[in-house]
Amino acid sequence: MRSLALVLAVAALVSPLAGCGGRAATPRSTPVATREWIANISVVIGQLRNDVAQTQLIGATPRAARDALHDESALYALLVAYSDLAGCRHIVASAAGAPPGSARIERSLGEACAHLERAASFFTQAATHRRAPPLVAATREARRALPALVRAGAALHSGT
Repeated sequence: MRSLALVLAVAALVSPLAGCGGRAATPRSTPVATREWIANISVVIGQLRNDVAQTQLIGATPRAARDALHDESALYALLVAYSDLAGCRHIVASAAGAPPGSARIERSLGEACAHLERAASFFTQAATHRRAPPLVAATREARRALPALVRAGAALHSGT
């Protein structure tokens, strides 16, 4: 279930990172580097979509949110998913070395990350204070990222 750790490990091995920014020191536009980036970013998109799906399991009603906040198993699953979502930009950056022509994919992922990181912030409020309304907001905000994730995946597979 946690292929994210594998993605990060593989990305670290195949794409040397330059400091904290997550960009390669020199852009690599070789066919091999492009294939590596495509494979890495494809896994990242899949992982983020899976995490969004996990956040949707509780439903977006106050009652469902209250129940989830008092169910240790549900709360743990949400914690794992929202932890990934909180690091969205870092996860995307770990795929370093975006090839030329990937701006559309990067824009879509940036849009998705804005929603996902906001959702994670709502979740933190909900879990910290055991309040349902921020969890409902987190669930809805995470769902708002799906169109951008779908666009990123479609652009990736269409080669643009």
